[in-house]
Amino acid sequence: MTVASFVPMRAIPFRVVFVLGLGQGDFPRSARRGDLDLREVRREPGDVTPREQDLYMFLETLLCARDRLVLSYVGRDEITGEKQPPSAVLLELREILSSGYLAEAEVEKLFDAQPPPLRRYDDVERLDALPLARAEQAAQNLGESLRASLPAGTAAPGTIEKLRHVLSPSVFSELAARLSLPAPLVTEAPEEATTVIVTFTELRRFLEDPLQGSARFRLRLRESESDDQLADREDESFTTSALDRSAQLREAMIGTILASAGAPSPEAVAARYDEISLREELAGRGPAGLFREAERTRHAVILNKWSEQFGGLAGGGSLRSRVLHFGQASENEDAREILPAITIELPADGARPSLQVELQGRTSVLVETADSPRASVIFSCRSKDADEETRLDKESLAAFLDHVALAAAGLSQPQAGHRGLILLTHGARQDIEEHRFAALDVARARDYLARLVRDMLTGTLGPAGEPSGLHAYFLPCEAVFRARRIGTVPGDEAARLCQQVREGGRIRLSTLYGPIRDAVERWNPPSVEAAARMATDRFGLYFELETGAT
Repeated sequence: MTVASFVPMRAIPFRVVFVLGLGQGDFPRSARRGDLDLREVRREPGDVTPREQDLYMFLETLLCARDRLVLSYVGRDEITGEKQPPSAVLLELREILSSGYLAEAEVEKLFDAQPPPLRRYDDVERLDALPLARAEQAAQNLGESLRASLPAGTAAPGTIEKLRHVLSPSVFSELAARLSLPAPLVTEAPEEATTVIVTFTELRRFLEDPLQGSARFRLRLRESESDDQLADREDESFTTSALDRSAQLREAMIGTILASAGAPSPEAVAARYDEISLREELAGRGPAGLFREAERTRHAVILNKWSEQFGGLAGGGSLRSRVLHFGQASENEDAREILPAITIELPADGARPSLQVELQGRTSVLVETADSPRASVIFSCRSKDADEETRLDKESLAAFLDHVALAAAGLSQPQAGHRGLILLTHGARQDIEEHRFAALDVARARDYLARLVRDMLTGTLGPAGEPSGLHAYFLPCEAVFRARRIGTVPGDEAARLCQQVREGGRIRLSTLYGPIRDAVERWNPPSVEAAARMATDRFGLYFELETGAT
């Protein structure tokens, strides 16, 4: 047997020869060689192209056949059933045979044979040998009979349950017997509330930008899922991206802090960073060699400054550091204390069903000293920009959600409040930006989380209070923070930022990063009234508890 990808052989005679894959585009191969083949520059005597080699071997195969020669190609697309033409070699062979070697009737008999059925259940002559094909034919006939019995213009039901309601009980019983459908389960147990798992990271991303945050949640995207997969990369990485750089530097700091009794030493942080950098290099995600060494020097500056800042938080006293994780943690999670998930019951409300929500995820690094309230430490290595105050407000959202989560779990310190300490590395106005939040009781924290989760899951509310769909609008947290700082309304500030970006302005907005591409161009800000209501519902507690930033 011989196929279209011929192998060199002599014209050894065979009684029967089969040649497969003689379709157009499959045989013969293209005459073009690779770009590095020097024969493309100048062809010398004796050079043979792949196309010429296939044609020669096809002629050799014809000479090998003594009694019978079977030439085959795929004549129809396996999915659409569309006809596909044979190779030009077969068409040329037909023309040669019909030019005087064979009569036209003999040529048609050889080349115009009736093709086999496209589907196996259409091959009536062989159904007895294929029980599955016979069952498929029976199902096909049932479907055609069902479509013929439905009223004109009525589409066939897409599910068995819908079919159960369309057909009469006797007809459906007969159909269920023919298709061996199981009987429906009958239960009188009350319907339980649906359980939904929401992470604090997803809530923070929703606050940062409702459009991108809700899309991430509905697509079930996680922190570990990168936009570009390793298998899709064609070139070696010479530098680490800004997002990966932040993640690796924070991983080095947090891992070293949790492994140390107090403030970590720069040497311990550097050793931890070297482990992470080597891991990324071996996995093909990070630079190697000289590029890795050059990057290590730049990253060492950031890590050393973070280590110095973190060591100064104790003020000469004792410093306790920990990370709390609510719910199930991953195997390599940098958390030393695992707590149960925060469970919140959302009762049914009109068109919205009842839900049981499990809030999971880890806090930032929590530090406690003898003379200061508990604080969330946030490591920031972003470059300085024109609107730095708004960016710092955005980064303080992590500390705010830590405060709310601790209060909802009954772990907050009475009357002590909470702090957010943002450790800066780019020579900003201060090395550490501090945000203070007033104390929060359990009931109010749980009520805020319930309203925020309901808001993220069901979308915004219309004038009558009904859900109006997904968060398909432009309202990033930057518009809310800027509006409060300069004394305008969030809707007007969102419209100004949206227009500025559309005109080519280089502004860092949360809407620009996420699974939805060109979000600013595709979506408009909400009305002024709707934007004010959303800002109050989502950021009202933040602004009420915030007692100042230093």
